[in-house]
Amino acid sequence: ALFAPAVIVGFRGVLIMVRPEPESFEAAALLILLAAFSYAMIMVTTRMLARSDSNAAILLFGSATSLALSLLLLPVGWKTPDLADLAVFAAMGLIGGTGMFFITQAYRHAPAAVVAPFEYTALVVAAILGFLVWQEIPDLYVWLGAAVVIGAGIYIFYRETRLKAAGRAS
Repeated sequence: ALFAPAVIVGFRGVLIMVRPEPESFEAAALLILLAAFSYAMIMVTTRMLARSDSNAAILLFGSATSLALSLLLLPVGWKTPDLADLAVFAAMGLIGGTGMFFITQAYRHAPAAVVAPFEYTALVVAAILGFLVWQEIPDLYVWLGAAVVIGAGIYIFYRETRLKAAGRAS
């Protein structure tokens, strides 16, 4: 409850970046919200499972769940990938699996409020990759929104750290 205002500010930062307009809304945009919600649930679940389960078990169950959900979309439009696509998929799986291993370790050893702000580095990496791959330069609204989101995350980290320090002091 203490962090609700910071979460709302962070969401506003996302709105600054996206700048949704009623005339540009598409139902597919809801998939972005579903993806964000799913990622949040994965992080909460990872934090809970990290207390009792091994990294291998967490990664196995997470991968199995992702595979099962992906299979639901198979009838929608399957296209057999060529060898180049398979290489890209393999690289994505290796990089993603390695990343999830380290995220699981982070949530095992540190509070979520400490780990989450470090995940904002993904914004910087995405901007760099967007430039390198597509020569896309984020506009001022993207940087401003990212600053708001990162600021809200840093505030939550700061507040959590202060509350824990006050709890130890009493």
